[in-house]
Amino acid sequence: MGDHVDRRGAALQGKVDEEVGDQVLVRHKGELVYPNLFLSLACDHVAAFILEPKSATHTDITCHFLFEPYELAKGDFDHTDATEFWDLVNRQDWAICEAVQQGISSRVHEYGYYAPMEDFNLDIRRYVLERIGDDPGAA
Repeated sequence: MGDHVDRRGAALQGKVDEEVGDQVLVRHKGELVYPNLFLSLACDHVAAFILEPKSATHTDITCHFLFEPYELAKGDFDHTDATEFWDLVNRQDWAICEAVQQGISSRVHEYGYYAPMEDFNLDIRRYVLERIGDDPGAA
C-alpha cells in the first residue's frame, strides 16, 4: 500500500509540473459559497471557513482543514505549518475587521465606497439585499 501511495503522489506531481508548472505550489485559490462558506485551496491543504452570524456585532467562525489521506498517513505528517499560518493571518484579519466595524458603527458614518478589489464585499451586500430588500424595517 505504501508503494501505491508514493507512486500516486509522484505521478500527480509529474502531472502538475507538466500542466501548470511551479505556480500551483505557491498560489492558492479562494472561493466564496454564499451565504457563509469561504474556501481556500492550496497545493497541500484546503481550509474551509464557516461563518455563523449570532447578532449584528458577533459572528462565530469555524475552520476545518482538509489534507490528502496519503499525507495524513505519513509518519512525519505535521499540519502546523498550515494551521499556525492560518491562525496568524486570521487573527490579523479579524482585528482589521473589528476596527472597520467600529468605524462603521460611528454616529458620523453614512456610507463608504468599494474599490475594484473589494467586489466580493459588494457582492455579499447585493446578495443580502436581494433577499431581504432595501429596507428590512419596512417589511
